[in-house]
This record gives sequence, C-alpha cells and structure tokens, in this order.
Amino acid sequence: MHDRVRRALGLPSEVRRQGTPLLNQQCWCWGCDIRRAEGNLLLAYGFTRQRPPAGQQGSSAYSLRLVNGQALVLWGFGLFYGHPALGGLYLARSGFAPRLLDDPTPPAHAWSWEQLAAAYAPRDVQAWWRAHRLLALAADWIAGYERWVVTTYGLAYRAACVAAWRKAALPATAMADAWRDLAQRCAARAALLIANKPTDGVCAPSAGRPQPEEVYV
Repeated sequence: MHDRVRRALGLPSEVRRQGTPLLNQQCWCWGCDIRRAEGNLLLAYGFTRQRPPAGQQGSSAYSLRLVNGQALVLWGFGLFYGHPALGGLYLARSGFAPRLLDDPTPPAHAWSWEQLAAAYAPRDVQAWWRAHRLLALAADWIAGYERWVVTTYGLAYRAACVAAWRKAALPATAMADAWRDLAQRCAARAALLIANKPTDGVCAPSAGRPQPEEVYV
C-alpha cells in the first residue's frame, strides 16, 4: 500500500478530538429538541418515531428518509446514516468511531447499541473510503439541521439547550460551522482514496461499543 494511502486511512486525530465532544453535545441537543415543551422538533422536521415495545427498555428510534434513497436514524446512543451506493454507517455517541453496515437500509426495531451487532470497524481502503464518505454526508446533514433550528426557532433556544449541558464543548453559535468543517475534513480524506479504487470485499466485524448515556422518548 502506498504511503499516501496509508496516511489517508483512518480518522485524523484532530477529527476524532473535534467529533467526540461535538456528537455528544449534539445528542444532548436532540434530546432537548424532543423534550421541548412547545412540541417535538424532530417530529416537526419530518422524522417518524418508533418507541420500544412495551416492557422493553431502550431508546426510541427517530427515522428520516432523505433524497436519493438515503436515510437517517437517531437514537440517544448514536446515529445511523444509509446511502444506497455506500451502505450504512453507525456512529456511537461516545468515541466518534465509525462502524459500517453493508446494508443501507435503516435497522428495523433497534432500541439499543447491542442490537447493531452487524456493524463492523473499517479495516481496509474500501471500508475507510466508505466510512469517510458517509461521515461527510452525516456531518453535512447535521450542519443543515442546526441551521434550520436556529433559523426557525432562534439562536436563544439552541443556546439555552447548550447552557443546560454540563459538558458543553462549544457555543450554540459554532455548532453548524463545526459540523460543516468536520464534513469537509472527512470528504477530503475520502478524496485522497479516489486514486486507489476501492476493491470489493467484506470487512470482518470487531467487538466492543460504548454504553449509551441517555435514551430518546
């Protein structure tokens, strides 16, 4: 493998350092959007909600169909982003470690991270190329969502959400731009791999996922 490709594999340390607290804060803000006294913002945006069956613990799943067959699912413990040509990405709330699924279809009836056992860590050029592309798409969508929140409901609303988060990593004014910057960084990493055409293959699963910190209702 060429040195340039080897350097391109994996998330840069600065991306992981930026993404870890940012996603944790974002999940908190989505929880605020769900609990909003005046109405659930995820439902207002167009998400559909699936609650765990009676007697089963876990987080509600908020699903959204996007353009060109793409799809998004949000839980209190992380998110899923699916693309027909790239498969699926599972990103846990903690650690900012992308995991892939070969199926781009949103997981059905998943209420906890344990039910996403099919997700595996990228281990080769093809897998990391997919992971970077999917991360870029997911981060870009989140940036757009944050702009929608501020435009529609005001910066004061989002600032109040962040102020209530004891682990706040950055102010509400910076969240959309931070996600956009992250999207650009991931897209740039994917672009470095274009010259080395991904080859077909399936990566082996690897074990271990962080525990969720809250659930969505």
